[in-house]
Amino acid sequence: MLFTTVADDAGLGIAALALTSTVLLLLILTNASTSRVWKIGSVIVAFAALTLAWKSMISVLGFPTATTLPADYEVLSTQVQEPDAPGGEAGAVFLWVRTMDDGTMPRAFAVPYTGDLHRRITSLERGQGRHQRMYGRGDGAGGVELYLQARRPPPKRQSQPSTQGQRY
Repeated sequence: MLFTTVADDAGLGIAALALTSTVLLLLILTNASTSRVWKIGSVIVAFAALTLAWKSMISVLGFPTATTLPADYEVLSTQVQEPDAPGGEAGAVFLWVRTMDDGTMPRAFAVPYTGDLHRRITSLERGQGRHQRMYGRGDGAGGVELYLQARRPPPKRQSQPSTQGQRY
């Protein structure tokens, strides 16, 4: 896969632990009576902790996640990155989705590129009308099923009778 992340729930906990340990290790560095070996070890451990914190915070920073798509979702936007054979990069399809179940904030997902998925997204985007939205279903195994569904237009507002010239 293109992106590897720590599970979202554990990411913040790991980041907090790493940053706390970094602060404690930096306190050791400022102590004049600490031996040189401890100080060098503290720098190495602090660097490792900050690297771990960065890796665990990627999902919070808005980078696409490679986790499986939710069961039911609305596709807000797509971007297709075709494979680059000379460069050796695998392609990816980026989907920005909002789950239909719990109404959480939209989330970016990275799905491995396939020609069929690229053609399906292109045809759905071309066929998307004014009152249609793109929706999807995840199968739990990483598969993507996309479809268009008509969305009812917002109800027309009924005009209020004019109150001009009337006294209250």
